[in-house]
Amino acid sequence: MDQRSQPKPFTDRAFLSICLATAAHFTIIGSLAPVLPRYVIGPIGGSPGSVGIVYGSLGVVAMLLRPQAGRYSDDKGRRPLLLGGILTLGGSVAAYAVATNLPVLMSLRAVSGLGVACFMTAATASIYDLAPTHRRAESLSYFSLALYGGLAVGPVLGELMWENGGFGAVWLTGSGLAIIAALAVVRIPESRLESFSDNQLGIVQRTGIVHRAGFGPGLILFAALFGQGGLQAIGTLYSVEVGMSESRVIFVVFAVTLLLIRSFGARLPDRIGHRRSAAGALALSALGLGLFATFATSGGLLTATVVFACGQALAYPAILSMSASRVPAAERGALVGTVTAFLDLALAIGGIAMAQIADGSGFRAAFLTAAGVSLLGFLALVKSRKVSRRPR
Repeated sequence: MDQRSQPKPFTDRAFLSICLATAAHFTIIGSLAPVLPRYVIGPIGGSPGSVGIVYGSLGVVAMLLRPQAGRYSDDKGRRPLLLGGILTLGGSVAAYAVATNLPVLMSLRAVSGLGVACFMTAATASIYDLAPTHRRAESLSYFSLALYGGLAVGPVLGELMWENGGFGAVWLTGSGLAIIAALAVVRIPESRLESFSDNQLGIVQRTGIVHRAGFGPGLILFAALFGQGGLQAIGTLYSVEVGMSESRVIFVVFAVTLLLIRSFGARLPDRIGHRRSAAGALALSALGLGLFATFATSGGLLTATVVFACGQALAYPAILSMSASRVPAAERGALVGTVTAFLDLALAIGGIAMAQIADGSGFRAAFLTAAGVSLLGFLALVKSRKVSRRPR
């Protein structure tokens, strides 16, 4: 038996190296959050609307390229994309220093999106490759701690660098973190299967870039995470409307709850089943979003945030594990790339749609709409389970 098929502890050097690189990767992304808007409005001379365009260019490119990156990682291996992706991100961030107008900055952000698509697709597939079969959802939960840890530390680091060294210090810090991440993964072994049977190669060639088996789970993931994109977009405004003195509290509570669930409840999806956990995640997400719409008070918002965060904590590892376990290892990267593209889509569309609904019909209507999307995902998942049980 191939040694890579043997159960490996989460202290494995390769696992920890990928997590370290992922933390550095998302520290780069997070460090740009408080700085890039100032750069667009200041040196670039753009408008507030331009900020959204600049941010969106990265997300759109990352979403479109994830399936291609996944297929490439199946054909050529995870390591080339891990290294190439993080160095592409770091190089593009360093090049922000020469961006003197909006088109150039947007182009560089698109290059950053290429780096994000390559690195994250390969990193997620690698974590799934390395994890013991019966603990894959748990491994994805632990892996996501590196992701959210980077996003938490990044804004603090970015603002500190900007205050003390200006924009150039932020770009230089980003490129330095990319080098650290590259050093973390450069010596890890390739986790992709090194040899495929002719039949497996035939399957890979016929399924195309977008993996058909990832489309259904991707839609379920979209339904689960749609509300999270909206909460990021309108959460602050809603909290101000209901009279919360510190609007950032809901984001702190959300992050802490999610990290606690993914830390101490990391094995839950593997123990009770990935599909059951995914259904629970969708139900909790719908309930939390409904509570946002029903109880427009400080206490109500905090309660809704905790419930919603519990659902969000379970959704990603459960849905991705549920889908990836059903395809051959030779197609795992393509499957991961297809499913996770819906993550980018959900956060982007959820934010835009809920902001527009809130502007036209109020915050409660926006959260009720998001609750309906999660509920539709829950019903679709339950129905797919019933169909799969029918005798043939």
